[in-house]
Amino acid sequence: MSKTRRSFGDRKDGRRIRSLDPYNTVSPYIMVTRNDALNYLADKFETSEVDKYVRQKRRSGLEGFGILHVILAAYIRTVSQRPGINRFISGQKIYAREKVEVNMVVKKKLRANEADTVIKIQFEQTDTAEDVYHRFKDAVAKAFGEKENDFDKTARIVNYIPGLIKKFTVWFLKGAL
Repeated sequence: MSKTRRSFGDRKDGRRIRSLDPYNTVSPYIMVTRNDALNYLADKFETSEVDKYVRQKRRSGLEGFGILHVILAAYIRTVSQRPGINRFISGQKIYAREKVEVNMVVKKKLRANEADTVIKIQFEQTDTAEDVYHRFKDAVAKAFGEKENDFDKTARIVNYIPGLIKKFTVWFLKGAL
């Protein structure tokens, strides 16, 4: 997305969209919670060509390259072609994200009873499957190398707060960030 000048009402993670039709501006008031606006999709697709592509990339030296990298690259390409997908709602206002970001939960050690952590990976709209592989690999290596990332530290601190106050604290943090 091109860098645009921020206007009043924009957020640091996105610019407010002011040119939507009435249906789209009223929808956030009708569908207030995430579950109101939730969509499920079940689909199947043929992966034999993707499997060949994955094997080719692994032979060329991208150890651990998999279908996840291909799907993420396809998502990034789709967002670059259809920027309306990369929008979010906050306070019943619709914003366009400035960046393409993916959050994933990963285990620090590959064991079932091991603790989870969250990684956030930032992508460019022009990233290829190889770029996705390298960015993803770097983010996972950083998460495995760190004792605690920012999410882990914040979650540990918030965990000590009693229930009712914890709910307020999380609400406050969501609004402040």
